Amino acid sequence: MLLLLALGVLVLSRHPPTERTFVARLGAPVLASVAIGLAVAFSSAVTYAVAEYLDRGSSPTPARPLPPGAPPLSPPVAYRWAALGFSVALVVVWGVAVIGARTRQARYRRQAEELVHREFPEASRVPRERVEAVRDAVVKARLADRLGPLLPIAYAVLALLTLGAAGLSLVHQGPGALALRLGGQTLARPVIFVTDLGGALTGVFALVLAVAGLFAYRSAGVRSVGVLWDLATFWPRGAHPLAPPCYAERAVPELTRRIGQLVAGCDQVVLSGQSHGSVLALAAVLQLPATCQRRVALLTYASPLGTLYRRFFPGYVNDSVLYEAGERIDWRWINLWRYTDPIGGWIFAGDPVARPGHPTARVGGRATEVDRRVRDPAGLTVAPTDTVPPPVRKHHFTSDQDLHSAVSELTRRLEAGEPPGVRG
Repeated sequence: MLLLLALGVLVLSRHPPTERTFVARLGAPVLASVAIGLAVAFSSAVTYAVAEYLDRGSSPTPARPLPPGAPPLSPPVAYRWAALGFSVALVVVWGVAVIGARTRQARYRRQAEELVHREFPEASRVPRERVEAVRDAVVKARLADRLGPLLPIAYAVLALLTLGAAGLSLVHQGPGALALRLGGQTLARPVIFVTDLGGALTGVFALVLAVAGLFAYRSAGVRSVGVLWDLATFWPRGAHPLAPPCYAERAVPELTRRIGQLVAGCDQVVLSGQSHGSVLALAAVLQLPATCQRRVALLTYASPLGTLYRRFFPGYVNDSVLYEAGERIDWRWINLWRYTDPIGGWIFAGDPVARPGHPTARVGGRATEVDRRVRDPAGLTVAPTDTVPPPVRKHHFTSDQDLHSAVSELTRRLEAGEPPGVRG
């Protein structure tokens, strides 16, 4: 705890918090404390599972004391608190999720429906179910923004419970013994049950994590694990010493080398990055030599640069870095985003109705021309050449008219900026 407090003080002294990025500024101590909490929870589950096996089910608790003459078998009291804390943590997280999903739900749905009617003039002429499907897609895409303000509250509750449990464990007061002293067997039995349940749930949680990691790239239902994996392994190995090497250290130099080869052959390059590929594209643009930058344009879509990276890594992806990238390529940059995308979004400017409370960059100059919102779905009615209405694509982009138009515009801007007599 002293090391975590020292880390928090160090982070705050070097990066004073702002109103919108307070949790992000404390990302290092928050993640460290979560990692320590999971490690203690897993250790407690293993310790008590072994204890259950060794004493054949006779766990040493006030409700189930050891038989007469049996040798004492009592794991550390702190592990009992850790098992109880895991159950409490699940309840707190579940409560935050439910509260976040229900808080001002009617207002968000009303705003999303107004947005659908603004985007699609034909909304009043299509079945109500079609309008509701698009509206719900917009609401679900903004779920993370609604849960964001509640996360610090949940973390503070868990931190206070952890500190209290740590203090009680120092005086050798386990949850069962404390409950027995305060309320007798009436209170001790449910507390002991919840504590034992926490140990069992910790083991189940470890198995769920293992299965989710195994099927992360095989099933769309657990693809979010792959998203988190991509976020983590983009950074240097020091940030994730137990994971595979950083792929950016290989991908970005190869990308810049390939761009240099194309430019050397008098080619013009439209660098296209979808989703996390837009982060690699941005890193490549920042490392291009000046001779290449005037022949390069950037197209990003479904990009997490504004929605995730600016929020969680403000020390590395911020207004200054994004503006520097735009200026290096003379603002030949187009970013396509959708209201229904839960991961990607705008980079320089957003819609406060669709993303309430989201951090907004200081937009000015040619940066206002970068973000281009595209409709999703393409329409509410069935096209004359089709038999079903266009699907809601959310985070998935295909080679459609929006992408072709963006590439064509960037190509024209590259050609307009070329010296006379040079054409790729």
